[in-house]
Amino acid sequence: MLLTIHGGPFAQYGWSLFDETQVYVSAGYAVVQCNPRGSSGYGAEHGRAIRGEWGGHDADDVLAFLDAALQDPALDADRVGVMGAPTAGTSPPCSSGGRAGSPRPSSSGP
Repeated sequence: MLLTIHGGPFAQYGWSLFDETQVYVSAGYAVVQCNPRGSSGYGAEHGRAIRGEWGGHDADDVLAFLDAALQDPALDADRVGVMGAPTAGTSPPCSSGGRAGSPRPSSSGP
């Protein structure tokens, strides 16, 4: 499974076709993505929720989303990859491999 995190922070995943996601799905990966606090599309208050606190509320949201996604029995918590755009590379879920008790990202294939 791949957890992809969009750049930004004030950006969002939408309902349109995203070519990178399609490439990963075609290669056999399950791809999950969310719009944590700080993302656009939910109004100014949602977008400003991480102002001065990058890697706090937004990282909590991404990790909570990952925990919820892994409730699906079709997904393997021992085979989770995390990737994203520039801001994503500096957020705690990517840079530290998650939090205690959360799965650590893996580089293994599908």
